[in-house]
Amino acid sequence: MSSNILATVFAVTLTFAAAPVLAGNAIAQGGDVNAGAVAQASGAALDSVSNNSGSSLLPFPLVAGANALSTLPTGEWVSASATSMAQWTSADAGSVTLSIARAFTVDSSVGGYAAHNNANPSWTYTFTTTANGTFDLTYNVTAFGGSAFGMDGWDFDISGVSPVTLSNVFNPATSGTLSVALLAGTQYVARLTTNSNISGGVNSGFDSAIVGQFDWTITGGAVPEPASWAMMISGFGMIGGTMRRRRMVAA
Repeated sequence: MSSNILATVFAVTLTFAAAPVLAGNAIAQGGDVNAGAVAQASGAALDSVSNNSGSSLLPFPLVAGANALSTLPTGEWVSASATSMAQWTSADAGSVTLSIARAFTVDSSVGGYAAHNNANPSWTYTFTTTANGTFDLTYNVTAFGGSAFGMDGWDFDISGVSPVTLSNVFNPATSGTLSVALLAGTQYVARLTTNSNISGGVNSGFDSAIVGQFDWTITGGAVPEPASWAMMISGFGMIGGTMRRRRMVAA
């Protein structure tokens, strides 16, 4: 079951489209993805792995992955894995795919611990707005495998606004939308943070994975392009000239 779960996770997460030039209601300053995994079978050494990928050269796609494995002398083991992927289609839109998985061969008398490190956000995006608007997020969290109890999904927050939990410890599968108001000329940091772990007496019935798909857009009043400004100025000049001619004729 474990290999099927991991295969499903990676099949879901490895899909990105080519990205055009950034432009619009936001100016991109940088993006970042993190993946962390911790595993320990009771009585065995703890294995902790984390990876990071960041760039200010958006829309370059970002990918990070981590796999941790803790093995007993008997051959029993506990594993945890995480992947974080992000794509910007513009400064105003993009998608994030996050996945976490765990697998056990230890029985409940031995127990073990699998966690997905939330010391750093799984995804961040730093941007400055060019107009008042909203940050809109659509999310869909899907669970695979056995019991996903304890895999309580992800939190979303933007520049200190109280985080919103996009799943829960009892039923990770969820979907929905949310919006955050933005002010023009302000720098914001949007973040998705993983909150998932399980410990204690566990067994292969807890082999499971969850995948979160997050699509976001920044909407607001558009800023005219230089060509549009030129047309507007020319138009104002034509209107002024027409009004002057009318005054001369009337005189």
